Amino acid sequence: MTSSLETVTAAQITPQTPKWAWAGRVPLGEITIVAGPPGQGKTQLMLGMCAQATRGKLSGDLTGPVDALYVSAEDSIEHTLTPRTIAAQAVLERVHFLRGTNHNIRQCDELAPGIAIPKDVPALDQWLSTHRARIVVLDPIVAMIPTTLNTHRDQDVRQALSPLARVAQKHGAAIVVVMHLNKNIEADALNRLSGSIGFGGAARSVLLFAADPDDPDGEAGNRRILAHVKCNVGAKQPSISYRIEPRTLSTSNGEVHTSIAMRDGNTHASANDLLAKPTSAGEATARTEAREFLEAELADGPVPTIDLKTRAEDAGLNWRTVERAKQQMGIRARKKGAGWVWELLIPNNPPVGLVVVDGLEGKADKADKAAGSNGVADLDPDELFARHRGAAA
Repeated sequence: MTSSLETVTAAQITPQTPKWAWAGRVPLGEITIVAGPPGQGKTQLMLGMCAQATRGKLSGDLTGPVDALYVSAEDSIEHTLTPRTIAAQAVLERVHFLRGTNHNIRQCDELAPGIAIPKDVPALDQWLSTHRARIVVLDPIVAMIPTTLNTHRDQDVRQALSPLARVAQKHGAAIVVVMHLNKNIEADALNRLSGSIGFGGAARSVLLFAADPDDPDGEAGNRRILAHVKCNVGAKQPSISYRIEPRTLSTSNGEVHTSIAMRDGNTHASANDLLAKPTSAGEATARTEAREFLEAELADGPVPTIDLKTRAEDAGLNWRTVERAKQQMGIRARKKGAGWVWELLIPNNPPVGLVVVDGLEGKADKADKAAGSNGVADLDPDELFARHRGAAA
């Protein structure tokens, strides 16, 4: 006996506007991937996002403060996760860490994943029904998939992630899965995700967090970039530059050293730029000099390309390095008369109503501004615009 098929026509469907936990980057009711090399600060980035959500400051469609669940298979709750959460100025009562429960989630020691995907998804469903959290982070997801499923096999990956997607949709929650990268340096960003391409296929948004290839300090630097690799429910968003900054907490047990991800502004670097051959300190310095050269030369308007090339050579700059800087800065080349000119594109109006908070953007709040936001950096639009320009440079 064959089963019947039920269909609808497009005319019967009313298009829906997607809802966002983090506007344009992390959709509600969907799975998002945040990937990157180990040790680059993905956990700090995600805890910063959770912290803003607990304060009602995350730019998106969440209304007011919300709870977040962070499940880690790699970091200690006491030594790593909680200090970073405190440094990110989260509402601590709203950030939940998983140690294990009695609802089909295995009892575990501190560093065990505490959850098996897809076996324990019903327990996650039940937990979300009770606590109403709107953000769930699984870090890293591969450590939570049992060895009975092959993470390099597309069907197995979808078997693991499909129940998660249904739970995300049911609760209108953003489920963010953190991943590492494979070693295929020739592949594009989406194909660098560790395991099967099914991970990237199942996620509705994919973000890459990696070292800034133009960091003057090279591989030892603290500059990072968040790039948008894929988005099925909206347009890809501009890349954002960050710094991983140290913080020291005073506790009853003494000083605790930790770190946070602090946002610097937007950048033109793409995901594939981040995965290119690592840049040495010397190369990074040359690119910085090239960007500063272009910013100065184009500050007063378009300049003929042939003149720029001559001036760059006089300044001792390699023209190929200048061309790479041009691409990263979003400089436009256009025909003018018999030749070509380069011009620096600058927004006519600065962004209004935004503040930089704990490395992520949030909506300006007059009450918080008046109260000083408890040490959080609230910037007026002109300051923010200047900071964005500085970061893009």
